[in-house]
Amino acid sequence: MTRLGIPHVRIAQRLNIHRETISKYVPKNQELFNKIHQDFKGGSSILDIAQKYCVPQPLVWPVILQEKTDQERFKDLNFFKDLFSLMIEHSKPSSRIAFLNADFRDFQGIPAIDEDPENAILLLEYAKLLENCGWKITHLIDCPLSTERFTGNMVSKMQEKRTLGIIRRTLIIGKPNILHKQGV
Repeated sequence: MTRLGIPHVRIAQRLNIHRETISKYVPKNQELFNKIHQDFKGGSSILDIAQKYCVPQPLVWPVILQEKTDQERFKDLNFFKDLFSLMIEHSKPSSRIAFLNADFRDFQGIPAIDEDPENAILLLEYAKLLENCGWKITHLIDCPLSTERFTGNMVSKMQEKRTLGIIRRTLIIGKPNILHKQGV
């Protein structure tokens, strides 16, 4: 939780422990994160690192991804393929998945016409990945963001440079594709 920037006071309240206990373990956690990072740079796999330090794999991932760009993170995470596959493997026929995301485009200061599609990850790719992993998409729901996230000055610069801004996310909802689970 400290890696997420949550203050020690809130962590202590949430875990129902004294704040000094949190402060005591933060340096030890940093030592662990440094060891994880070094082991990964040395060629150890995520699974091996998790087993070596008796920590869950989701704790290892943010440590090794911290210095990477978003594009490198997506590549390393294999566009969520492992997660979606694991989830379908352990799902019931009545299970549902809800995945909230937006197009990822490298568009800051670049006219829309000059954007490189190779630097983009569109929602369509997430939906295809979900389907390839065995999920049947049932709903795509637009979830608008506040237009207040763009100031007047920002909008003027975007108009001037002819860039596009994103003011929505999409909630992708799916259920297990029974035919896919049966191998048909």
